[in-house]
Amino acid sequence: PGGEFLMGDDQGRNNERPAHRVQIIAFKISRSEITVDQFRDFVTRTQYDNPRWRNYPCESAGGRLPDWQSPGYSQSGDYPVVCVSWEDARAYTQWLSRETGQRFRLPTEAEWEYAARAGTRSAVWWGENFQPGYANCAGCAPIRNAPAAVRSYLANPLGLYEINGNVREWTCSMYAPYGSGAEEQCGTPVAESLATLRGEPVEADAGHESGWLQLRGG
Repeated sequence: PGGEFLMGDDQGRNNERPAHRVQIIAFKISRSEITVDQFRDFVTRTQYDNPRWRNYPCESAGGRLPDWQSPGYSQSGDYPVVCVSWEDARAYTQWLSRETGQRFRLPTEAEWEYAARAGTRSAVWWGENFQPGYANCAGCAPIRNAPAAVRSYLANPLGLYEINGNVREWTCSMYAPYGSGAEEQCGTPVAESLATLRGEPVEADAGHESGWLQLRGG
């Protein structure tokens, strides 16, 4: 459902300030991160050529140049697909729109945070601190050095899985300081580094960051 929420954190990092009210129109978003099998279906049907990305983060896995099929760790079809660029993510949502006759896109940054907060104002939806069983995150027990399969952890009050932790997710918004309204809009980046990612590890803050690149279709 739509509604108004307080986006950002006046006690957080500089790029999380100021906290400000945002009005959200009702929307639908996938309950889990897009999986390897879902992305493979897109690639197989369209013969889409996923370029081997030369930018962070994919070059960091095992000192080689991985791609979504071989990210540097063992994965099965129900793992979140990673090593996808912003263009790859947009191409997937455009294909899904054609296949279903519905309009799909990446969520705006504001929509993403609204969905992640799920009506709460704590650091993460379940509270202020890490709790076992709620997220796969950096430094959290049990220690993992790879993502977990989707729906491995508890869903938030809106029924969304792994929206905190696991892998970071593309939004359609361009990175800009709060106050410009960029977080409420979709844009086209001149460079992919200008697109906003969300969903960083729980031990960090909830600001604009980059990391393992994945997508959640809105």
